[in-house]
Amino acid sequence: WNGVYFASVPMQAVAIPNPGYAFSHWEGDLDSDRAKVEFTPSGDFSLTAHFVPAGDEPTDTLLHYWHFNNLSGTATSIASDYSLLESGTITYPGSGDGYMDSRTHRAEDPVSNLNLLMGQQSDQGAVLRARNPSHSRELIIHAPTTGFDKIKVAYATTRTSNGAKRQSLHYSPDGGITWKPTVQGYEVPLLPQWELKEFNLSGMQGVANNPDLLLKIVFWGESATGSTGNNRFDNLSISGTTYFVNVEETDYAQPRVTLYPNPARDHIILDIDPTHFREGNMKMFTLDGRPIMSKRITSAQTTLSIADLPKGIYIVSFTNALYRVSLRVVKQ
Repeated sequence: WNGVYFASVPMQAVAIPNPGYAFSHWEGDLDSDRAKVEFTPSGDFSLTAHFVPAGDEPTDTLLHYWHFNNLSGTATSIASDYSLLESGTITYPGSGDGYMDSRTHRAEDPVSNLNLLMGQQSDQGAVLRARNPSHSRELIIHAPTTGFDKIKVAYATTRTSNGAKRQSLHYSPDGGITWKPTVQGYEVPLLPQWELKEFNLSGMQGVANNPDLLLKIVFWGESATGSTGNNRFDNLSISGTTYFVNVEETDYAQPRVTLYPNPARDHIILDIDPTHFREGNMKMFTLDGRPIMSKRITSAQTTLSIADLPKGIYIVSFTNALYRVSLRVVKQ
């Protein structure tokens, strides 16, 4: 659709999928994964809605993971045990005598076996303790989500008898200048019980594709002001999805196109259904559009070396006379 509209007047656009498809993201002068968007044009403005087959929506990718099993003693900053690209950190700033330390597994004082990922074993390692007084401190989680959307957060939590009885999770899209709540506060179970808290941040403005994303856990309620007691955390994970394959056809059946492994370290393989393959040109770009590689593709399966590229997210585009395909790949 092309149209003429008044400048400086807010407008809305809504992406409505056909049966069997789901909305993926907007591309153009506005980058968003929300189906309904509002914008104020000041000149020519272009938007393209992308959709994916409903049964083939992107799968979650683990971005950050803290299992805390190597944590020992007190800490002022805790780096993620795993990060796909940019590392994450946890701090506990504020006033008063509260601090972070660890507690190793004991049968009468167990770690959590909820949300175990990446081969971590049950009843092993350590957990993070946020010591009282906690009402004057906040657990700050720096979790870059560059290149990913549909962000999800999960962690196991519990408390001692004197620990804060309530928590709430907030996020900051601007590195801590402003904060917004994700959900209302929740009750914290008492040891030895652990409870898995899961938060879907999809559609929350400023969460997706944000290198400065911060999360914080706030402690409140009875006992948060005490001089003893603590709240505990284990197996904290942050995941998201990259945008799905985008195929633009001209006059040909849609090809099956895959790019693997993804994430990758040394090489990637561009694999196109031989039935629909035609020779074409491959180009690779950084997320800001800078070209870094080009190659003539003459076979349905082509191996591309990425060993010399820095860690990050890249766009691989394949174009021939019949269709154009764009895919995202993560270099670890």
